[in-house]
Order: sequence, then C-alpha cells, then structure tokens
Amino acid sequence: MMFLAVLLLSMLILVDGDLNRFEGALLCLIYVLYMTYLIQHREEIRNEEFEIMEDIRTESGIELNWTGASYFVMLIAGLGLAMFASARVVDSAAGIAIELGVPSAVVGTTLSAIGTSIPELAVAVLAAKRSTGVAVGTLIGSNITDPLLSVGIAAIVNPIEVTNFSLFNKLIMPATLFCTALALVFMWTDFKFNRQEGCILIACYVIFLALLYGSI
Repeated sequence: MMFLAVLLLSMLILVDGDLNRFEGALLCLIYVLYMTYLIQHREEIRNEEFEIMEDIRTESGIELNWTGASYFVMLIAGLGLAMFASARVVDSAAGIAIELGVPSAVVGTTLSAIGTSIPELAVAVLAAKRSTGVAVGTLIGSNITDPLLSVGIAAIVNPIEVTNFSLFNKLIMPATLFCTALALVFMWTDFKFNRQEGCILIACYVIFLALLYGSI
C-alpha cells in the first residue's frame, strides 16, 4: 500500500504537472478506503498491537497507566504543536529559497522534508529501542498518510502546481519510487531493517542530495 500510494501520487502529478481538487479528493477517498479496511480488520490488528505493547512493558518495565482522556489531551496538544511548527518550517524554507535563489523543489525535498520529518524520526528511534514492529509501523503509516491524506487535503484547499516539472520528472519522482521500493524489499524478509540496510538507505539519500544540488 505504501508503494502504491507514492506511485499514485507521482502518476497524478506526471499527467499534467499539478494536483487539482478532484485529484486531491481522489487521494483522500483512497485513504478513507484504506482506513475502512483497517477498521474492518481491527480485531486482528488490536491483537497484534496488544502483543507488541506487552513486549514493550516486559522489556522496558514501564507500566502504561494513563487514562484515555490523558492520551486524548496529549494527542490534541501534539497535533497543535506539530501544525504550528510545520507552518514555521514551510515559511522559513520559502524564505531561504527566495534569499538564496534556490528552486523551491530543492528546498522542499531537503530542508522542509527534514524539518517536518524530525517528529517522525524521533518516534521511530524511540520505538525502535523497544519494538522494531512499532518503528516500522510508524514509518509505513506516515508514508501512506502523507501522499494520500496530507497531500490530498492540501490539493483540495489549494490546487498544487509543480514549479519545476523537469526536475520532478527526471530526479525526484524516480528517486522516490526507487527508495520506497528498496525499503520495501529490505523489509520484505523479516519485517525489520538491520544496520546494513539502514546505511544503504542513508547512502541513497546522500546520493539523491548530491544529484539534486548538482542539477541546480
């Protein structure tokens, strides 16, 4: 599903170089269908999550005694802070692009992407120390939600136009599809990433950055 989400988003942009409101609604609809599938299989998923949480309690010795209301308050507060921080990151990235004369696509795939991924990275690192399954699930979930729901809502609110279609077509889209497929291949064997595979993925990102800045 993760690869299909990225592929669908890439293909929609590839058609005419933008995402209109209809295409944004289509992405959101697919996300809703995906969530519907998860809800229909919630018992199976809940049992797997229960086993994972039991492993976390056993390994860390942490008792999760917070109430549902506490989790809800933390969720709302976290979402609010994330939205505020994301807005500041986008504004700052746009300012950097203007000041340095760097294409917005370059800034968006580097500074903005790294800045908005820091919370996700923190969750993945903390989860990986306790449960590999939680860390991988976090990464997969975000890489399904971002291209479908996040981009879909953004396109509905304001249609998205790719400013540098040539760069997107020749480098960004192929690199995204390749790295997504590579990550899935690594994960396919035993649903986890080892250090060697992690180093390979980081090396791929470094190569991507080198090619990206070399194309400016």
